[in-house]
Amino acid sequence: MKVNYKCGVRVIEKILDRVVRRTDLFDGELQVSEYHNGREHGYSLLVLPAGSESWEALGGRDSIMISFSENRNSDDTVVYPNTDRETGVPAGWGWEGRQYFRAEDVQGPVVFIVETIHQFVQTSGKSFE
Repeated sequence: MKVNYKCGVRVIEKILDRVVRRTDLFDGELQVSEYHNGREHGYSLLVLPAGSESWEALGGRDSIMISFSENRNSDDTVVYPNTDRETGVPAGWGWEGRQYFRAEDVQGPVVFIVETIHQFVQTSGKSFE
């Protein structure tokens, strides 16, 4: 029997699992936390350069937080490429740069998140090795 998950939480967990498996492409640290914003529930990924102990130690510089969840108004997945490091809530270009993906699409958000991390690492001016 073929099982087709349309449950948003299950899709979000699959996205997290696949992103985490792809982060071996980058040096540095990935901190995973829960993301909650109203009816949106998912995960936030804080990307830190290698050797950094915490976001606070960096003074908020040279890091990026990406949050993703099931959209509050549909079953689609929404990815916010820049969120406030303390609250996880979309901030600035993260809100404007959000991307929506169909509810059953796992690969689309994974590619977008990994490309966002890659772009950040390439343009941060910080060595992540």
